[in-house]
Amino acid sequence: MALPKWTEERTSALISFVGDESPISQVTVAEAADQLETSTRSISSKLRKMGYEVELASASAGKSFSEDQEATLRAFVTDNSGRYTYAQIAEHFDSGSFSAKSIQGKILSMELTEHVRPAPKWRAFVLTLKKKKQPSLRWLMTALMSKLSQKRWVVQ
Repeated sequence: MALPKWTEERTSALISFVGDESPISQVTVAEAADQLETSTRSISSKLRKMGYEVELASASAGKSFSEDQEATLRAFVTDNSGRYTYAQIAEHFDSGSFSAKSIQGKILSMELTEHVRPAPKWRAFVLTLKKKKQPSLRWLMTALMSKLSQKRWVVQ
């Protein structure tokens, strides 16, 4: 969906919508975006170009971790130092309500990364086919089992 262009009519409608609010809140930006049938990003950008002060979207989003959750995460990570990966911490912490990436970001910001076990490295291998025709499933399974038995593989 293409966003509509900013015409003088749309610009004046935006100016009258926001009035003299300063800084312009993300709630007002969202309402203006609905009324003008465009994105909040487009509204914020247009207002900033016109010299208005607009609240940052990231500032209005709030914290994803409460102070209690942060303290609990800190205790969990330090008490289990080196035991869990980010994915495993995400599974165990707060009934799995946070993704591994958000857990990783929070642990990084709390400077606790030395307490996290590194994730296992995945190894790749290539089966070289010497036959010109398509191999049978039995041949592929045998070759795969042979390769897997040669090295230590992590299967999850």
